[in-house]
Amino acid sequence: MLVHAMRDDDLAELAEQIAQAWARGSGRSETQRQTAVASIFMTLREIHDHGHQLNAAFAEKPEQKQRMKLVCCPHCERVMRDNSALGRHIKFCTYNLRNVRIK
Repeated sequence: MLVHAMRDDDLAELAEQIAQAWARGSGRSETQRQTAVASIFMTLREIHDHGHQLNAAFAEKPEQKQRMKLVCCPHCERVMRDNSALGRHIKFCTYNLRNVRIK
């Protein structure tokens, strides 16, 4: 679920669902549940407004906006969109990276 694209009422509903799942079967009081909902809502709101550090690795970097196609070799015809995918593929490729084309 994309927190960045949600409205406040959607965030509140998600916080309520998370708190209900957290409290299910544990006998927690209503006050504890309300406190959990408020805390979860504030966390989701902060992620919505400012992003999250863990998401920084997945954000598009300016240098990645250019169209790039990395091809391991003509024999396996595996098309990779980024260097990490190409790096993972190289470990298993039996053709040993004969050709890399960047478009």
